Amino acid sequence: MKRKFAILLSAMLLMQAVCGCGGAASSGTSSASASTGSIASKSSEKAVIVTDEQEFTHENGITRLAKEIYGDLNVEFFVLSEDTQERETQISSLRVEIMAGGGPDGYLFSSPTSNMTFNGEGHPATLFPDVQRTMQAGAFLPLDDYIKESEYLRSEDHFAPVFDTGKTDEGQVVLPITHYASVFLLDKAQLADPDFTPKTWDELVNCEDTAVLKVVRNNLYTWCGAGIPRIADYAAEKTILTEENLTAQFEDLLAMPASESFDEETALIQSGSYAQTDEGMAYYAQNKDTVNALAIPNTEGGVTAFITSYAAINRNSPKADEVFRFFELLFSDEAQIDTETVNDARGTLLMLGNLNSFLTHKNAYLQPELLESVQSRVNAVRFYSVMDYTIYDTATTLTWEENPDCAAAAPLYALLVDGSGSHGCGRGSSERAALV
Repeated sequence: MKRKFAILLSAMLLMQAVCGCGGAASSGTSSASASTGSIASKSSEKAVIVTDEQEFTHENGITRLAKEIYGDLNVEFFVLSEDTQERETQISSLRVEIMAGGGPDGYLFSSPTSNMTFNGEGHPATLFPDVQRTMQAGAFLPLDDYIKESEYLRSEDHFAPVFDTGKTDEGQVVLPITHYASVFLLDKAQLADPDFTPKTWDELVNCEDTAVLKVVRNNLYTWCGAGIPRIADYAAEKTILTEENLTAQFEDLLAMPASESFDEETALIQSGSYAQTDEGMAYYAQNKDTVNALAIPNTEGGVTAFITSYAAINRNSPKADEVFRFFELLFSDEAQIDTETVNDARGTLLMLGNLNSFLTHKNAYLQPELLESVQSRVNAVRFYSVMDYTIYDTATTLTWEENPDCAAAAPLYALLVDGSGSHGCGRGSSERAALV
């Protein structure tokens, strides 16, 4: 079983590490080229934080906050390129450095959603295609002692199920920043049951209100994979998702009626991702009597939340103090809590989470009713992984095929379990993939 699980994880990692995925090049004020030597050695004075957020190519809300509080900024950023080939070269170099006991000092990344692409050309390659696997491999520094002494990061102020997902047996090793749950804002007047709140996956897919099912089917990109609470138990080294479960999910998807065009649902739905913006939360708070907040349930009778951005420190960094000094500000009241005035630090955090994400602070929002209703149902939290890419790609292919066949789930599962098949990729070194 352990060998099978290891092969599964290696396959999942290699799908992202080996595939060619990307878009246009970028450069930053504090970035360096991976092709000219060690990324970690680019600065002899400052700690290096690698990120893929282009906001850090110039001064932003978080860096301004750091300078305001500390008077200086003792970190610099290496921003991964959006150019396919250059990005893959950078990531390859970083992996070699990390496995040799070096590498950058810190990591500040979004967890790309399953439908995310670079310029529509494919999924972006990521340094850590499966964050939970990397956590268990021991690549990140335990942060409990830092958190205990922190003036700005108080873990009790943050949504525990999300925050705790960054823990291993060693303690807190990853700091989740933003999270996402699939929620639709529906017009009650057009629903057969205005207060329809499916508590289970089966209750949703067996719903007789075609209006609801059309919204769910046509907005696949906002919720695909939400019905799956867990893919693997990383600590126990065993898979949880089975071929039968995966096949059943695709069969349920294809059984849903689809709108002839998206215009059919415009009067019914406010928008798919809109619910998790400040504007969407305010809209819901002001229109609760006429709006139904429908959260996609999972197969375990709750709601799956996905971590969409996070921070971590290299276990071998000699500058961990400097990195944490910066990271703790990401969780401060000044950065997380909404105010009546413009909070550009908070805006930078939300950009890390692809804008359509919730912050973790319990007091982050002035009108939290929607967030509270969703969080009360969260029973599973996971990071997006390369498997979510594969599930999404397969689901969308089946959705638009003239004669879809759910038997496609079987070879998909075989690919994930034993690494066979292509999925547009070749096979590479499982030894290297095992860590990152």
